[in-house]
Amino acid sequence: MKVTKTKDITKLTVNVSGRVDAVTAPELAGEVAPALDCIENLVINLAELEYISSAGMRVLLQFQKTMMAKKGLLTLRGMSEDFYKIFRETGLTNVFNITK
Repeated sequence: MKVTKTKDITKLTVNVSGRVDAVTAPELAGEVAPALDCIENLVINLAELEYISSAGMRVLLQFQKTMMAKKGLLTLRGMSEDFYKIFRETGLTNVFNITK
């Protein structure tokens, strides 16, 4: 997994590539969670994501919970059709703001 972050005042864009699984999900949380203090808009770009496990989905849900508590916005961007189907089947399309 590779994570790159770009911050623009109160917006943080996180590009995630590779695999987010039980091993790498805590790394993703450790990279992003501390950076959310002054963030109102979190964008996670999943265009280069190859795999996401339930552990990875839990990390995304934690980010969503944090942003909702702050009255902020989390957007998942660039999700493949395969990942979108998984999110739809698990009901997560009703939880996240997802854009192409």
